Amino acid sequence: MNVQLILRVRMDWGIAMMSVNGGKKKDAYVQKIVNYGMAKNIMPRRENEFIRNYPRENREIGKMIDIIKASLLKEKLDEIDNEVIEIVKDGWYKSHLKKNIGMWEKGDIIDGTFRGVKVPPSYRELERQTGRAHHHLKRWHDIYKQHPNKQKYIEEYAKPMATKALERYFNTIAVLQSGTPEWWTPKKYVHAVHKVMGDIDLDPASCEEANKIVMAKRFYGPGDNGLLKKWEGRIFLNPPYGDFTRDFVEKFFNDFDSSFNEGIILVNSRATDADWFQPMFEGIICFTDHRIDFDSPDEKKTSSTHGSCFVYFGSNREKFAEVFNEFGNIIKRWP
Repeated sequence: MNVQLILRVRMDWGIAMMSVNGGKKKDAYVQKIVNYGMAKNIMPRRENEFIRNYPRENREIGKMIDIIKASLLKEKLDEIDNEVIEIVKDGWYKSHLKKNIGMWEKGDIIDGTFRGVKVPPSYRELERQTGRAHHHLKRWHDIYKQHPNKQKYIEEYAKPMATKALERYFNTIAVLQSGTPEWWTPKKYVHAVHKVMGDIDLDPASCEEANKIVMAKRFYGPGDNGLLKKWEGRIFLNPPYGDFTRDFVEKFFNDFDSSFNEGIILVNSRATDADWFQPMFEGIICFTDHRIDFDSPDEKKTSSTHGSCFVYFGSNREKFAEVFNEFGNIIKRWP
């Protein structure tokens, strides 16, 4: 039954009022429920308690109650998922942490659906009511049952799980950063970076082998979680492609000026319409006129599937334009 339900439960000097957005026949059933509640002087503290006390002798009323309960459950699960979607804007780590917390919160709601009911619904029944896979519903409920205290769950499980997932992502992404076991920034581009900035103080997305080429004074590898570290000095950033590109670029701009004041970013040039790319135009950009052949440990060349661009931020813009002009076209915002 495709029915949009809006449930309001108010207690005002013992008078319960419930309204449902539906036809007159449905309203009549609801009125019977309300009348019974008033006659029995039901004073619930929560909607679920109110619903549990409704009479179920009438089959139609019972059916209406089930629809209302299912609507409440689905609405609350949707609210949590919408929050998780919104928090993605704050970066992958925060969104993953919120996702884990959201599973606990959904488990709490599901447990409340079971609590105090003589014949609790099955996960299959909840699947039909909410459109959520029964194994997901069970998993969320199990998480809540195993960790009934939310704050302890965050401290002992949710946050570490997000961190581990972040590290796994670092170790498995196909094109990871300026130093993966497979794709490394070629020497001629690294030498150009050194010509512009002198030394590289930090490569926040690298590894030990790649740094033999980059020669940064410090680097953050997969186990260091560079997104959570402080960035200082002259930065060379070739961020992980995929979901992490946005996070590393946003980290660069968030820390720029406050923690460091000079840096070069290497990203793919097909993302110029992305919102995270827009701050790049405040710098000076070299759009390569070729595809970069990345280095690898076996000395084979792996060509990128798209063009690239180097973006410079700092006070040495003319030097950047002079050095990187050999790699492509130099673009800067019109004054």
